[in-house]
Amino acid sequence: MLYTELTKKALKICFDAHKDQVDKCGIPYVTHPLHLAEQMPDEITTVVALLHDVVEDSDYTLEDLKAAGFPPEVTDAVALLTHDESVPYLEYVAALKDNPVAKRVKLADLNHNCDLSRIEQISERDLQRVQKYRKAIKILEEKTMSRVNFGAKPIMFPQPVLIIATYDENGVPNAMNAAWGITTDFKEITISLGEHKTTDNLAVRKAFTVSMATENYVAACDYVGIESGRKVPDKFERAGFHATKSEFVDAPLIDELPMALECRVKSFEDGILIGEIVNVSADESVITDGRIDPKKLKPITFDPCNNAYLALGAKVGNAFRDGAQLK
Repeated sequence: MLYTELTKKALKICFDAHKDQVDKCGIPYVTHPLHLAEQMPDEITTVVALLHDVVEDSDYTLEDLKAAGFPPEVTDAVALLTHDESVPYLEYVAALKDNPVAKRVKLADLNHNCDLSRIEQISERDLQRVQKYRKAIKILEEKTMSRVNFGAKPIMFPQPVLIIATYDENGVPNAMNAAWGITTDFKEITISLGEHKTTDNLAVRKAFTVSMATENYVAACDYVGIESGRKVPDKFERAGFHATKSEFVDAPLIDELPMALECRVKSFEDGILIGEIVNVSADESVITDGRIDPKKLKPITFDPCNNAYLALGAKVGNAFRDGAQLK
């Protein structure tokens, strides 16, 4: 056990408060708070463990503890740990969850009280009490979700980083970065766009490609999102990109980005582009056993909360299969 001036003071009060008390086996009750105190990691939790039953089971009051010089971290926790008989037991336990000191001490208290080896002759009442304590432990160990409201914002995880490539009326390639896009049918993609050089080109060529931004070209992919093709006509070239015309639509493929959807414009109204997916192509370098391999492709996602680009993580399950175990 940790020995400091504060814990020594708590020890003296603990022994004084429980000096004439015994547990259900006739063992001096003070061994219980001592047992808890020995498990505590710091001064405050040690003190609270020693004092946790003092107010409830003796003539000591919270005011006495305050007058003795114990700080609010101690007296607040002891106050929570002191059960008011007018409050249902499990409600009393639930109220401890938001105080880490009281919660830690109560869990140690409950676990010790669940140890039936302390009792020589176990009765039905003992078993019922332990059952109640185990319910209390479950309540304290349950993880609660505390939500923070951010209002109406376009936050989703993950968000793709889509590089939309088009030709202008003179065959000059252009590219832009978009995050608000998703496949909306087996052969359809929908992307939210403002007015850009890209939308000018869509009106002329009626076609576009959508490449997945990758870890190897983060700077280039970000650049085409912060520079305007209307102001910088050679933006595509400045990004370091090279174009190869798609075999399927009147739009450029970006050589540096190995996977792309090749699309025709179905509609563009109120800033919503809907495209027909005519073909999906990928460089052989990102294919494993005939399938596009995300580990080789290394696509990135957009973090809208921190304005950051993130790499994909590891595989965590199997789609359309893992859920079957819950049927």
